[in-house]
Amino acid sequence: MKAKLIDGKAVAQTIKNGLTAEALNFQERYGRKIGLAVVIAGENPASRIYVRNKAAACENCGIASFIYQLPETVSESEIIEIIEKINADSNIDGFLVQLPLPEHINEKRVLSHVSPYKDVDGFH
Repeated sequence: MKAKLIDGKAVAQTIKNGLTAEALNFQERYGRKIGLAVVIAGENPASRIYVRNKAAACENCGIASFIYQLPETVSESEIIEIIEKINADSNIDGFLVQLPLPEHINEKRVLSHVSPYKDVDGFH
């Protein structure tokens, strides 16, 4: 079998174009943009870059991006309270809790509060 060279940038652009079209169709049908939220706690540099890139990708595809940037000192109950608000927010269709969380936070407990209907990471 002969190897086939794939142009990754072209494939990625095709996928982005398709997502942009789907996002526009959603907006026309429902009168609002698709909404993606991210909850991030702390100052982990890699996490901050990942979240920043995710927000830029959303913007490029016509998706509304909501970022909940929390300090390292945030309490577990404060994060859970924000998650419950996001679960109830009809403008947010999916969200993720950026890991790792600060050491004093129980990740399993926090993640268990994410609605399975909005769980972008698929932990449910």
